[in-house]
Amino acid sequence: MRSGLRKRRLPAPLLPHRCPSPCCRCPRRLSGSSRRRHRPPRLDLQRYTGESNEELRRDLVAAMQALNRGRTEPNRIRAAILLTLPGAGPPDDARAIALLESVSGKTPGASPVKQLAAVLLAQIAERMRATGEERRKSAAAQEKLDQLRAVERSLLLERNRNAGGAGGGGGGGGTGR
Repeated sequence: MRSGLRKRRLPAPLLPHRCPSPCCRCPRRLSGSSRRRHRPPRLDLQRYTGESNEELRRDLVAAMQALNRGRTEPNRIRAAILLTLPGAGPPDDARAIALLESVSGKTPGASPVKQLAAVLLAQIAERMRATGEERRKSAAAQEKLDQLRAVERSLLLERNRNAGGAGGGGGGGGTGR
């Protein structure tokens, strides 16, 4: 084993940038904040899974500011993802769907970013459908419960009327409500 080997620091990634002159094709080194803006959305997905609620809220604020500065496809996807995460605040699925629909457009399979937007859009739409279905089931179950309680009350009232005043209090079997 060589003792003289050191770990080399890797240089910042080289990415093309837009210069004032359209003829310039030179790459430049990105600073830390620029590197974050140019990171693919799939890397953000990995990062969001391990973040605390406070970090998610900060990321949502930063994503919305980035979206206001530039309505690029990756900015829209980041904002949409964060809008659907409960830890970042109250989920806003409708707004996330609007952002993702603007990315996926009419040709959802054209690029990896559009494909990601189409997958996220399908997942959010399915979750909204399932949530609506659960609400309907819950409302139906609550209605049945209310009907059963009404039947129980009417039976108790009928029993009390039939018992009249005779018999010393007759209650048994009631729920005490």
